[in-house]
Amino acid sequence: MHLSDIGIEQIAQLADALIAAERCVVAAQQSASPRCFGIVGTLGAGKTKFCQEIARACGVDSSEVTSPTFTLLKSYTCPSDHPPPANAAQPSPDHSLSAQQPPKAQQPLRTPQPLNTPQRVSAPPSFSAPPSFCAPPSFCAPRRLHHLDWYRINDEDEIWELGLDELWEAPGEWTLIEWADRFEDAMPTDTIWVHIQISDSPANHHHANHHHANRSLAKGSPADEPLAPDDGLREITFRPASPVHDEFLREVQTQLSVAGFTGTIRTS
Repeated sequence: MHLSDIGIEQIAQLADALIAAERCVVAAQQSASPRCFGIVGTLGAGKTKFCQEIARACGVDSSEVTSPTFTLLKSYTCPSDHPPPANAAQPSPDHSLSAQQPPKAQQPLRTPQPLNTPQRVSAPPSFSAPPSFCAPPSFCAPRRLHHLDWYRINDEDEIWELGLDELWEAPGEWTLIEWADRFEDAMPTDTIWVHIQISDSPANHHHANHHHANRSLAKGSPADEPLAPDDGLREITFRPASPVHDEFLREVQTQLSVAGFTGTIRTS
């Protein structure tokens, strides 16, 4: 999935769609899977802003979410009573996960079957069901966020000392890793890669050059590289490393359409 014409407003819309899609998936499956996002982009591309908006959509105070360049890892618990993102596809009053079949009076007549004849059992509902069936799960989805930054990590051993293998195997927990491409081989095989880049336009080049010309990089920290309001537009590409997340990303696209996403969507 490739998104273009992305500004600050569209990043917020995308974060809302990601959380709404997760709730749809969890509601339909009645279980939550871990998800690991490898976030790639140059200094100032908006990696931390992307993480902040996901945290906000989960009910976490985004002002507390800063790039963990020196701490390496920050974790946040998502409030269980946080409402669904605004404009997300909501269940209709007459639908729930336990009532996704038409009322009995509307069931088609069945041909009588002899006794002891095996009956066909309906398949469980798919999480790619129509948006009206995306009922909220009985618990927060995701439950926790883990935010990491590998900008200053020099040795892969530092990664494993953080206990990441346990983090990204925890059901219902999301791991967001900035600069994940620095140690790509250490990432899970089912990583969702998120590539953020500044759009290739004259206006954006002007903004970016002005922005970096007036910024001292002496600190050498990506935490000093927030997405500035005048930085122009971005392009964001999602590339799942495993088909296990394909349905989730299709649901994200559905949620973006339902919410009236003002950027441009192209399936890749």
